Amino acid sequence: MLAAIFAGIVGCYVLAAVAVHAVFNRSHRKDVPVCHYVLVGDSQQLQMERYIRSIYWKAQWSGIPARVTVIDEGFADETYAIVKKFSEKTDVVCHCAKELNTSSVLTNAALAGAAEQIVRIDLRVPDDLAKLPC
Repeated sequence: MLAAIFAGIVGCYVLAAVAVHAVFNRSHRKDVPVCHYVLVGDSQQLQMERYIRSIYWKAQWSGIPARVTVIDEGFADETYAIVKKFSEKTDVVCHCAKELNTSSVLTNAALAGAAEQIVRIDLRVPDDLAKLPC
């Protein structure tokens, strides 16, 4: 009985600490640069959800807003559905750039905001996959 009360009190303190941390991260987002991930690849629909989800969770836990641009170089229709689903349900901005080359997207992203940190990831290159958050 006493242990259950103690566990409840500790649980309340932990919940309060998590809530304060979340509010602090949300309130200081405005001066944090946006991390812009540019994903380039082909037929990666089986792993695309995992890639975008890992970027979403890193953005949530670190408090750093994230944008995702997916450059189409032969994606299937399922990839568009995955990107659309994440852009509707999360605060991570996702969009597909069809028939654009990587350099034009990177140039436009650099012009859009100097405060953006641009991370270009070619999904076909195994070494580039290390740039994705775990």
